[in-house]
Amino acid sequence: MPRVKKPAKVKEPIRLRMKELANGNKSLYLDIYRDGKRTYEYLKMYLIPETDNNARRQNQATMNAANAIKQLGAREVYACATHPVLSGPAIQRIQDSEIKQMVLLNTIPIPPEKRIEKMKLLSVAKISDGKTVLMAVLCLRDNVRTDAVETVQILNDAGIQVVMVTGDAEETAVAIAKEAGILADEKKDVVLTHEEMEKLSDEELKKVLPNLRVVSRAKPLDKKRLVSLSQQIDNVCGMTGDGVNDAPALKQADIGFAMGDGTAVAQEAGDVVILNNSLTSIKDCVLNSRTMAKSVGKFLIFQLTVNISTLLMNIIAPILGWTEPFSIVQILWINLIMDTLAAMAFGGEPILDRYMKDQPAKRTDNILTPYIKSAIGVSAIFITLGSILILENIGGITSWVIPAGCADPKLYEKTFMFAFFIYAIIFNSLNTRSEKFNLFEHIGENKKFVLVMGAIFVLQTIIIEIGGKVFNTTLLEPRALLVSICLLYTSDAAD
Repeated sequence: MPRVKKPAKVKEPIRLRMKELANGNKSLYLDIYRDGKRTYEYLKMYLIPETDNNARRQNQATMNAANAIKQLGAREVYACATHPVLSGPAIQRIQDSEIKQMVLLNTIPIPPEKRIEKMKLLSVAKISDGKTVLMAVLCLRDNVRTDAVETVQILNDAGIQVVMVTGDAEETAVAIAKEAGILADEKKDVVLTHEEMEKLSDEELKKVLPNLRVVSRAKPLDKKRLVSLSQQIDNVCGMTGDGVNDAPALKQADIGFAMGDGTAVAQEAGDVVILNNSLTSIKDCVLNSRTMAKSVGKFLIFQLTVNISTLLMNIIAPILGWTEPFSIVQILWINLIMDTLAAMAFGGEPILDRYMKDQPAKRTDNILTPYIKSAIGVSAIFITLGSILILENIGGITSWVIPAGCADPKLYEKTFMFAFFIYAIIFNSLNTRSEKFNLFEHIGENKKFVLVMGAIFVLQTIIIEIGGKVFNTTLLEPRALLVSICLLYTSDAAD
């Protein structure tokens, strides 16, 4: 009978260990295992040995401390101290003033950049002889990520107000907010605690909101209240969260960012799940959203320009004696260009960092901004005027391009006008893409635009040359094609 190989023993991902230090103290630390290998010491806590040599109580207190560390999710423990506490439960939080005094008495040095104000504090105690005796003070700190400071600055430059809502003490919250760049101007920026915010009425809090930067000792309903009041003053509000208590605020917000390692309730309530739990991902989300909004605006400019130009031509042309400026098939071709093909062309616009310099839109802002309205109006008017110039033979331009002996001059004029109209809306798409003088800005980053507009130009030329019976056109000479292109450059320069 073949021997069955025993499965390899799998090491625990987190292992609790304890060792004796040279000074007689005991050190508790957690080892992290990845892929079966020990990578680094994750947490350290120093405990003063008991005087009554009760190993069972010592081990129990050690386990309580370890559980407390796990629940807090702290990454570093910098110091500890012992001090008797005359009353209180077995494991309790004590006043910050007492902890500061204890840390000062401690022999373990704390670097200036890691002072007590920036740490979460937890005391571990036991009950002995009817008294609560403090065994250790844990100074816990989550380092601010290096990219978080830069991201906060980018969000501030983008006109986005970053508010830190935390359950930490006011001193800790303020210190972290300063380090992250959230709290920059102490004279102008507002810091509130839960108790202070609870005393404010909704109207009073609305006046404070524009300058609010930190809310400490916050309760779950504080977040929802902040979101609701922010929306009432026409702000678009986003909220981050990972716990069950964050679900109401995530649901209420215009966009809720749930953390990837958060609870299922929070992820269900949120709109976006941040898998890497990084503020940088929120910045990227904002940049992508603004790029999408810009692309929608460009599409609207292009589509409405073509719509208005076509409408104006069908209104003005009969007044001037042209009963049918475009045939039915020509209108279908124009509709295909301005809808389906335009959506494909503008759907791949590049993501530009300069969009983060724009101010955010208010909830009440119209999607048709003043810039979009002016771009549509100017382009539509010049395309319409160019088409009328051809139909009315102003300046003898149409007579100059009609060849001698043309069998149907009227059809030639309409074909000439149709060629100019399509070429004009193609080149107007370059104006639509760029808000600056350079019409070819970042055009290589949107290959779909180049392919779609290039294909429309080629197909339009083929339609003019060989699509006579279907599109009601006639063959144009190269001189007429050249003049139509020169005319559209005039309209683009004016735009």
